[in-house]
Amino acid sequence: MKTSSISAGAAVSRVQKRREDARQRVLEAATTLFASNGFAETSIASIAGEADVSVGGFYNLFENKEALYRELITSRTQHFYERLRQARNSGGNPAERMEKMLVEKLALFQQEADAIHVHLSVNPGARMSLVSSFPEQARLTFEQGMAETAAIISEGIRDGLFAPQDALRAAAALEAVSTNLYLAHLENPAANPAAQVLADAQRYAAAMLRAETSPRKSPDHGKDREPSG
Repeated sequence: MKTSSISAGAAVSRVQKRREDARQRVLEAATTLFASNGFAETSIASIAGEADVSVGGFYNLFENKEALYRELITSRTQHFYERLRQARNSGGNPAERMEKMLVEKLALFQQEADAIHVHLSVNPGARMSLVSSFPEQARLTFEQGMAETAAIISEGIRDGLFAPQDALRAAAALEAVSTNLYLAHLENPAANPAAQVLADAQRYAAAMLRAETSPRKSPDHGKDREPSG
C-alpha cells in the first residue's frame, strides 16, 4: 500500500512537471511571437507550434490568448520585482541600495525588452501610466515593490542621508523618472546609451533624495554687511 502511494505521488509529480514545462514553453513562445509579429497578428496555432504543444494542449493550459497575455505580464512582473527586491536587500546604506536598484532595473529592462515591447504594443496608454495598464495581480506586485522602495527612503531620511519628504511620493517619482529613461534606451539605444540613461537616473535620484550638507545660500550670502547700530 505504501509503495503504491509513493508511485502514484511520483506519477502526479511527473504530470505536473510536464504541464509546467509546457506552460513555460508557451509563455516563452508567445513572448517571442508577440514581440516580432504583434499580439493581434499572432495566432494560437502559431504559439502552440512554436512551443511544441497541440492546440488542444494550449487550451488545457490557457483559456484563450488574452488569458495567456495576462499570465505572461503577471509572471514577468513578479520576476522583475523579485530581482529588484534582491537588489534592495543586498546590503549597504539606503543610498547604496537605491543605486544598486537603479542598476538592476536597467539590466532587467534590457533582459525583458521583448515582454516590455509586447505590453506597450497591446496597451498604447502604458507609456503614460505603466502601472494602470497592468493586470490586477501585476499591479499588486508593483505596489508592493513601491512600498519596499518607500521603506528604504524612509530609512535614509531617518539616518540623515535623504532629505525629509513623503517617502511614497518620492518612490513614485523615482519610478517614473527611471522607467521613462530606460524606455527611451529600449526605443532608441543609439540616441540613449545605457551608460547615459543610468547616469541620468542616478543623478536625478540624488537630486531628489540627498539631504543638504550645508544651508542653502541666499542670493546675497557672503556679501559684506554693515553692522547694525
